[in-house]
Amino acid sequence: MPVKICRKCNRELPATIKYFFKDKKMIDGLFSSCKECCGHKFTIQKNNTPNNGYRICTKCEKEKPETLEFFGILNSTSDKFTSVCKDCRRKLFTSTDNYKKKCKEYREKHKEEKKPYFINYRLENRDKIRDYHRSRYEKNKSSINKRNNEYREINKAKVRQSNRDYYFLRGGKENQKKYYLENIDNHRIINNRREHRIKKLPCTLTLRQWENCKKYFKNQCAYCGELADVLHQEHLIPVSSGGPYVAENIIPSCRSCNSSKYNKDFFDWYPKQEFYSKKREQKILQYLSDMKSEISSANSKSGVCQEV
Repeated sequence: MPVKICRKCNRELPATIKYFFKDKKMIDGLFSSCKECCGHKFTIQKNNTPNNGYRICTKCEKEKPETLEFFGILNSTSDKFTSVCKDCRRKLFTSTDNYKKKCKEYREKHKEEKKPYFINYRLENRDKIRDYHRSRYEKNKSSINKRNNEYREINKAKVRQSNRDYYFLRGGKENQKKYYLENIDNHRIINNRREHRIKKLPCTLTLRQWENCKKYFKNQCAYCGELADVLHQEHLIPVSSGGPYVAENIIPSCRSCNSSKYNKDFFDWYPKQEFYSKKREQKILQYLSDMKSEISSANSKSGVCQEV
């Protein structure tokens, strides 16, 4: 290794930037005096080679996993990640007074230019965006709800006007009625789930399970066998007796049978009806037992996967 003698202290040191500052005027490209004589310390060589799958932040110098949770994306680099971690970037940006103002000015200036890009991105990554917002909401549920409630209280008139504009933009009452009729089963499931949550009862029935249930009974009332355009979601165990809103407790029924049964016990009520059929009774019990075994097996499989 080449050496260099310091002009001030006359020490013989390695001719590297660890001991000398750069100087383009000199022949060897290094300043004549060493760093200590200039009032600085020699550069300490740090081990900047992270473990496999990790990355060292250039700001806080901490080793963190090389994932999107800790580092941002930067396409100009070879590994597509930023050199500064997200925590350090957040501290840097929040400490800058004019950062938000500059971001707002930039967005307004390039609004039309960036609009097509954002529209295409949302269309191509709809599921990804939805999953991100759901996970973010679950993590920060209380703080987000609190902030939203505070905003609604402060801006009541603005929120009301925004809702009206959206309502009329979507076609008003006629379009709302049309959408409801086209998605009546989905609306009923959402409302029933909400009612059962309030009563603190299980509510896991999905639209797919309900469609399969109707298909199993051939779009007929499970009790009397009558064909109906709109089938009711009948609780075999009534809600008043703690009946859950789950696939193994819901069967299709016509309006008449649903009203007649009300909160009565199935085994007391059904045999007394004029349309009673032993075959239909066995079919109902068979369907409910099949659903129960299917759901229990699915839950056991998911439990095994989580343990693994």
